[in-house]
Amino acid sequence: KFGGSFLESYSAYAIAMDFAINYQNIGYAYEAQGELESALRNYKLSLEFNEQIDSNLGRVICYNSIGQVYIKQKKYFDAKVIIQKALSMALSINDQFYIASSYINLGWVQKEMGALKTSEENLKMGLQVAKQYNLNLSIVEADKHLSELYSKTEDYQMALDHYKESVEVEQTINNDRNLRYVNDV
Repeated sequence: KFGGSFLESYSAYAIAMDFAINYQNIGYAYEAQGELESALRNYKLSLEFNEQIDSNLGRVICYNSIGQVYIKQKKYFDAKVIIQKALSMALSINDQFYIASSYINLGWVQKEMGALKTSEENLKMGLQVAKQYNLNLSIVEADKHLSELYSKTEDYQMALDHYKESVEVEQTINNDRNLRYVNDV
């Protein structure tokens, strides 16, 4: 693993962490392009490096990313298992961003599996955490999934309310980005 002098150990650790981050970023780029198999391959490579450096945060990030790809591939059981691992680990390290993300991803896969009641509970939990910590991107995701869920259950008013909230929060994100861009120019 990481033997030898402190400097050698630190250097090996830093290199492994760099690889973990790079493979995660490459996976994200492939996923954004719809190349799910390439994304999955890179997320799994990132996970291997996170295992080497024993990074629970890295594992949580990889588990959620892999789970999202599995959902997009309609491998719902596999997605649910790995996202449950992500949630458990996120709770143990008390990372609010990944707690929210894990609840939202778990609710998403449960919605796709037709477990609408538990999906609603997990999406609401993710939304609650996201709002408590001002995690706007997570608020948007949770609201979009809740809107879809309420459409499935024919609660159209709730579907509309969550859709409107997702659009409203997304607009504030875009406005903040535009303001930062203009200030940087």
